[in-house]
Amino acid sequence: MASRLLVNHELLYFLENNWNLTEKDCFINNTSEFYSHEDITSGIKLLKYEISALKIEKVDKQQTRGNSKSEKLLECISIIKFLKENNYWEKCSVFVSVNMNKIPKVENFLTINFEKVKQEIMESLRTQQVMLNRTIEAVETNKLEISSLKHKLCLNAENNVNIEVKKRQEKTNNVQTSQTCWSEVTKSPTESTELPFTLVKHGKKNANNKVSQATKRTATKIIGKKVLENCKLKANKDPTKKPVFCISNVQRCRRSDVMEYLSANGINVITCYPVIKKTEEKISAKTNSNNSSDEQNELKNRDEEESTVFRVCIDREDVKKIKDPEIMPQHVIVREWRFDKKTEQTVQQKISDG
Repeated sequence: MASRLLVNHELLYFLENNWNLTEKDCFINNTSEFYSHEDITSGIKLLKYEISALKIEKVDKQQTRGNSKSEKLLECISIIKFLKENNYWEKCSVFVSVNMNKIPKVENFLTINFEKVKQEIMESLRTQQVMLNRTIEAVETNKLEISSLKHKLCLNAENNVNIEVKKRQEKTNNVQTSQTCWSEVTKSPTESTELPFTLVKHGKKNANNKVSQATKRTATKIIGKKVLENCKLKANKDPTKKPVFCISNVQRCRRSDVMEYLSANGINVITCYPVIKKTEEKISAKTNSNNSSDEQNELKNRDEEESTVFRVCIDREDVKKIKDPEIMPQHVIVREWRFDKKTEQTVQQKISDG
């Protein structure tokens, strides 16, 4: 085996001894900062000479890069990688270094990197300062234009307000100057012209008109509160309103069952009636008309009628009990009875009449 030549080149020597760091961007940046452009280009020329000396026929075309130091260093690393992957590197010359001062220390790369970062930060700050100064100058130049535009907008707004006020005044003037409405005329057309007939007036209307407003007013009602035991003057009935509730979602039962359950839970039931739909009343009426011979089947007792909805009137003191969900059975619905407007008016009239 022929002996390999020794060639003095510090960059190629440094890359060979630190080949495991060539994939890192920090290593490439610091190496390109340490060596000059001539050192990197001379290393590329030596590698290309080695390829031509070895007479390698099939050489992959290397990716074209720029002219900066970092890009040239990447080109140099790619040539070395090609020679290593194809087992040509062991046949090339051995690259050595005579001047060790031209070999950088990897420990110093950290400080070099800091300096580079510092330079980049300073450059970015300078560019930002320039952009900020430009924006400030633009704002100063545009201040006058903005103020003039604001002044114009204010003038336009005031003019629009004045125009609207004038329009409204014109409309009001037109309304005031317009002819009076026929309903405001003191004399109707029928009064000015004599008619060939006379108007008939009902006597009842005249009688009603003669009634004074004082008689139409409802008299004030006073309800006594004094409780007397031995007194001949007693009220016939309690005029206060009694609460009425609707109990629905009930399995078919009789009103006696409902009253029995409510009274067992301490609720004083005044009245309880089953609510029957109109369709059921018609069916029962038809059956009763067909069986008119039997009087007992024709008139069914309310106590024996079954329903799913009941109208219950209770004492006012037991309202809280009937509204308590712990007292009522599960899923049974209790709500206040909804009166029709006509029936409610009649009830109010009866209570006011006493």
